[in-house]
Amino acid sequence: MATIKVLIADDHQLFIDGIDSLLKEADGIEVVAKALNGDEVLEKLSSIEVDVALMDISMPGKDGIETTEFITQTYPNVKVIALSMHNQVPFIVKMLKAGAKGYMLKHINKADLIDSIELVHGGGIYYSPEVAVHLVTKLFKEGVSGVFPTDELSPREIEIVKLIVKGEANKNIADQLFISEATVKTHRQRILHKLNLKNTSELIKYAYQKNIF
Repeated sequence: MATIKVLIADDHQLFIDGIDSLLKEADGIEVVAKALNGDEVLEKLSSIEVDVALMDISMPGKDGIETTEFITQTYPNVKVIALSMHNQVPFIVKMLKAGAKGYMLKHINKADLIDSIELVHGGGIYYSPEVAVHLVTKLFKEGVSGVFPTDELSPREIEIVKLIVKGEANKNIADQLFISEATVKTHRQRILHKLNLKNTSELIKYAYQKNIF
């Protein structure tokens, strides 16, 4: 499997160094670039191959939202994950509309950080549990177009959905169900595919509609 090349963008060098230190121990992930603002991000991308960019929102010059929009249009193969202290819906929505494939809060743990990078790199979408709750609340208030399918989930899939709704990370789900993290990830993707859902927030909404919690 090819190594996932990661860029970290944040206006605090100590935070960048902390994330870099966490990822040094992750198999299959390599930090290839660091940037303190949006202009530095674009400069790095012009000369360095990057797969996933961890993007702060509040940065001097080009902020994370503007930078993400540019990356989405100019470097479509680079997947952006917001890594921010902001958990307010306007920030979340703006980043997702800009093209971010994930949104995490800065207190994320190492296991979830690695999971998010691997999932987004593989074509998925990742939200921190707190972010998913905010999005679901917004969906309930504004409504969602389309109707969720009625495919029945298997008992194992229902177990996993219940744990996802509780905000459990893949590793915790694996430990509780005595299966591997890889199996949990496979189940998550199959559940989304079976139900024709796009992401975790839609899955949580589906679970509440079906009383699976």
